[in-house]
Amino acid sequence: MDHTTTDSTITYAQWVSEQTKRIPSLSTVADFFERDSSRSAPNNCQIVCHLAFSDPKGKGPVPLGRPLNAANLQTFLTTPGNFVNPRPDGTVAGRILTIEDPSKDVVEILGRTLNIDPSFFGGHIETARVDIERSRTSMATLPSNAAKQDFVNITYQKALVFPESGPDKPPVRYTGTLLRSTNVPRKLAILPRNKESFIGLVKHCCSVLKIKSKTKNGPWLAIVLVDAAIEPTEKYLDGITGWDLTSHPFQGGFADYDDTPRYTTSTSNNPSINLNRNSMLDAVSLYWEKGYPPAFNTADPTLLSLCYHPLKIVASEWMTYLEVMFHAIKKYEYSPDKLKGKDSIEKEVQKMHGDLKSVQAWCRRSEQSYAKVKAVVEFLESHNHTATVPDKDEPASSSASSSTGKSSAAPDSEIKSALLMDFQYIAGKIAVYGRTLENSVTIVTSLIQIADNRLSFAETLNVNRLTNIALIFVPLSYVSGLFAMSDKVAPSREVIWVYITVALPILLIVLFLSQKSKLAKWFDEKFPKSSKWLAELPGKFTKFPRKFTELSKKFSGWRKKCRRRPTGEENPAVSDATSTPTINQKQVDTAVP
Repeated sequence: MDHTTTDSTITYAQWVSEQTKRIPSLSTVADFFERDSSRSAPNNCQIVCHLAFSDPKGKGPVPLGRPLNAANLQTFLTTPGNFVNPRPDGTVAGRILTIEDPSKDVVEILGRTLNIDPSFFGGHIETARVDIERSRTSMATLPSNAAKQDFVNITYQKALVFPESGPDKPPVRYTGTLLRSTNVPRKLAILPRNKESFIGLVKHCCSVLKIKSKTKNGPWLAIVLVDAAIEPTEKYLDGITGWDLTSHPFQGGFADYDDTPRYTTSTSNNPSINLNRNSMLDAVSLYWEKGYPPAFNTADPTLLSLCYHPLKIVASEWMTYLEVMFHAIKKYEYSPDKLKGKDSIEKEVQKMHGDLKSVQAWCRRSEQSYAKVKAVVEFLESHNHTATVPDKDEPASSSASSSTGKSSAAPDSEIKSALLMDFQYIAGKIAVYGRTLENSVTIVTSLIQIADNRLSFAETLNVNRLTNIALIFVPLSYVSGLFAMSDKVAPSREVIWVYITVALPILLIVLFLSQKSKLAKWFDEKFPKSSKWLAELPGKFTKFPRKFTELSKKFSGWRKKCRRRPTGEENPAVSDATSTPTINQKQVDTAVP
C-alpha cells in the first residue's frame, strides 16, 4: 500500500467514517473515535521506538530503545532526524515503533501522517462484545485480500488467575464477561471456580505493520500495536459498575523461548528472568534489545522477521491456554456413582445443568481459538517472506553472509518453518481438545437423562409406598362394610374378635398378592435350597399323574389276562405269593345266587 499524506481538510476520523459506507466493518474504528473520552485512559498509552542500526561491516549493534509520547509523536514521524542520534559505529536503517494501548489521538496522528489502511486499526480495535448489527474486520476480510496486506493482526488469549479468598475476589454472580478499563477495552471471561481460584481469559491482540521508505536509502518504519499491561490489581467494568480484582499470570505466564542457558557458578544476569510477563511492551522491548531475530535483514526486513518476537510470545501464551483447556476437560469428567439418593441426584443434576452451559461455551471458545491460530498459519503460508541480501555498496544486514545483491528465501524460510511447526502444533491441540469438549456435551446430556430417570424411579418408589399403605385399609374397610360395623363387632365390644378373625387373613392375602415378587426374591436370597426345592415341586406333581396312569393301564391289562386263563390254572404270580387255590370266573358266576 502506498502510504502518502491524506487530505488535510478532513481528519483521519472523519475519513474513516466516510469509508464505512464502502466497508461496513470499519465501523469499529469509527466507534473508537466517537467513544466517550471519560471511559478512555489516554495516560495508559506508552510509546517506545527502537532504532535498527547497520554498518558497512555487515553486523550492526542491537536496537536501541527510546521512549516517546503522544505530544512529540507527530514531530518524530515528520522529522525523524531530530530524534535520531546515530551511533558512531553505525547508521540508522529503520525504526520499530511499539505502541501500548493506543489512544484516539495516537491513532489519529498515525493514520493522518502515514495514511495507514484503517483495516489495520480495525483488526486491532474490535468490539469486545459481539454486536449482531456490527461486522468485525477479521470476519469480513477475505483470505485473498488478507494475503495482499502489508500488516498482520495476531489475536490470542491470555490466562490469569483470580484468587478466591480476599475482599477483591471475583463475585460469583459476575462470573462471566467483564471489560478492561483501557483505551482499547478487552474482554475478560471469568470461568467457573476451579478448586480454590478462578481462571480468567483475556482477549489480547498484537498488530504489526511495515511501511517502506519513500526514499531509496531512507529508513523503514515498523509499527507494533500491543495491549495495555495487566496490573496486579486492576479495575474491570461490567456496564457501569467497576470491580477492582487482583490477578497473576496462570502458571507463571509464558515461557522464555530463548535457549536454556547452561549451568554456571556465577549469578545469572539474564534480563528475561525479571521480565514482566503481563506486559507485551516490556517483553517485545526486551527481546529487541537482546538482539535481532534469526536472519534479520536490517536494510529491508520482511514482515515475518518483524513479527518473529511477537509471534514467539503469542505461541507461548497459546501453550498456557492449552493447559487451561486441559484442566477444563478434567473438570467436566463425571462418574455415575454420584447419582445415588434423591438429594444427591438433585444436587448433581443442578450442577450438571450449569456445567452443560460452561461446556457449550468452551466449544464455542475452542472454535474461535482454532480460527485465530489458523489465521496465523495462513499468514505464514500465504505471505512471500523473501529476505533480500544487500550489495557491497549498500548497508549490510546484521546476519548477511553473502556480498551479492541477490534475493534469498533461505533465511526467512528457516523462521517460517519454525513458526509453522509451533502454530500447527497449537492448532492441532486446540482441535483435539475441542472435539473432546464437544463429546462432553453428549456425556453431560446423557447423565442428566440418567439422573432424571433415577429421580422418576425414586418418585415411583414413593408412590408404591403410598399404595402399600392404601392396600392395608382396603381389606379392612371391605370387611367393615361386610359386617356393616354393627355394635356387636365394634371396637371394645364382646365380638370384635370376629372382625379381627375375618379381616386379618384377607389383609394378609392382599398384601401377599401385592408383594408377591418381592417376597419371592427375599425368599430366594434367604433360603436358596428351599426355593430350589419349591421350584422343582410343580414338576414332581406333573409327573405323578403320568405314573398313576401308567400303573392303572398295567393293572387293567393284568385283569384282562386273568379273565382269559382256563379253569384250574393258577396264577403264578399270586400262587407264589399266597399259595392259595385260584377261583376261575365260572366258579364265581355259579357261586352267585
